[in-house]
Amino acid sequence: MKPMFKEETDGEVRCFYCPLCDDYYPHSEYLHGVFEDEPKVEFIANLVTHYRHEHTKYYDNGVGYVSRFHDYDSFKETVNNRAKRQIIRKAKNYLRAVGVTPEDFCTLQSTDQKTAELACRMLPTQEKLIA
Repeated sequence: MKPMFKEETDGEVRCFYCPLCDDYYPHSEYLHGVFEDEPKVEFIANLVTHYRHEHTKYYDNGVGYVSRFHDYDSFKETVNNRAKRQIIRKAKNYLRAVGVTPEDFCTLQSTDQKTAELACRMLPTQEKLIA
């Protein structure tokens, strides 16, 4: 199984793994600073950003329109929660294998109730992993 992050070596940039693409991508320095002590949450945050831009084409295509006529932050929250749910559904086996829990998803900003409930149904909590 591939690790969540491929660490910097010989000048290479630190990368995170996308289990949907089965490839590594440069991580966000900003997210690393925010979640430095929470690597699983940092991994999910990088994956959500990647998913929003690479797997959800309507986000990039709609940003200009939304920015002019609607509340951009609300649109981004909606897209992020959809991305989180798709990631949980499509990558649940990988997320389970690396020990990602519902709590990790709920640590992220603006995780809605629907996403939290899906994470609780599909990902084991630490107690379930032990039992």
